[in-house]
Amino acid sequence: MAEIERLSALGPTDRRSTIRKEARHLTLETLAFLVRECLGAGDTELLETVAAHLLKRSRPIAESASQVLRPEDRKDVHSEANRHMLLSLQSATGEEPTFWEERFGHAYKRRCIDAVRTHRTKLHKATVSVHDASEDSSRLDEIDLATETAARIDRETLQQIISELPPREAVAVTLRWIEGKKISGSDSVSEAMGISPRMVHRHLRSAEERLRKIPRVRALLDL
Repeated sequence: MAEIERLSALGPTDRRSTIRKEARHLTLETLAFLVRECLGAGDTELLETVAAHLLKRSRPIAESASQVLRPEDRKDVHSEANRHMLLSLQSATGEEPTFWEERFGHAYKRRCIDAVRTHRTKLHKATVSVHDASEDSSRLDEIDLATETAARIDRETLQQIISELPPREAVAVTLRWIEGKKISGSDSVSEAMGISPRMVHRHLRSAEERLRKIPRVRALLDL
């Protein structure tokens, strides 16, 4: 606070000149105070100077807090922490100093840790999605094999087999095995039935299991 009081005691011209000269040596708390002040006054010229020093000198904190991430992902943590800090300072009202102006290092590190957690959650969800997609792709390959097998059965026999299936399974098998529609996308089994590709797969797998239990069909559907 002594640093801020010293700067505040200077006249407007001397104050701006001193801030520009000493910006690299000012505490992070003082720089945060000056950023808030410039945002409130719309002083974009001085804001550019103090904000640049604040963001540059806060980077080591972000680097330390984001060590668990890959190097290419750490810049996202710094950017997110900076965005939150600037929005927080911009929205601050009243004469009381903000948390950033009292304990900048602690406040910034906490924001970086939050950003790291958010980023890791996104990475985890993305990994799960990729795994699910790979699993679905593998399952669709299995269904394609079943379709090829079904293609070797004459249409009359196949339709008789399908008539013994539950309605939803029969529709899925008809669209897939007889009409040759793809599982997902436009003009697909999923679209025609109004269900997800995963549910289409379940119907087809269930149908395959039922068909394998029919002695006269087992030899034809070697699934």
